[in-house]
Amino acid sequence: MSELPKILKGRKASEVFLDYSKPFIDYSFKDKRINAKDLEYALRIPWMIWNGHVLTKPDKDSIDYLANIKALIENQPLEIKNLINLMHQRKRNAFKKYKYMMGTYKLTFDESSNEIHLSIESLIPPMS
Repeated sequence: MSELPKILKGRKASEVFLDYSKPFIDYSFKDKRINAKDLEYALRIPWMIWNGHVLTKPDKDSIDYLANIKALIENQPLEIKNLINLMHQRKRNAFKKYKYMMGTYKLTFDESSNEIHLSIESLIPPMS
């Protein structure tokens, strides 16, 4: 069995991603109960921001995914823009050592423990 690449060692990707996404989850569900279906939908935004940071290269010829995200939120209320900017800051600062992409994810509800579980694949970004 081959050894995991260094960037995949340590915490599980699901733990890292939920930790990263916590402010977004807290905001999204501040006035309602969390359920797996709504959470799975809400996590699309942090997922997009995370992967945008991983995929955007300083090369002028590459796609600037972060600029695309900025364009998407241009007409959003200031509160939403601030939340998205917070997620950008978290990825750049607190989560910068995690250079892998977040792939397909799935949430399931465990009735016996009354908990929501996240399963997410971590991917090495394509070389350019």
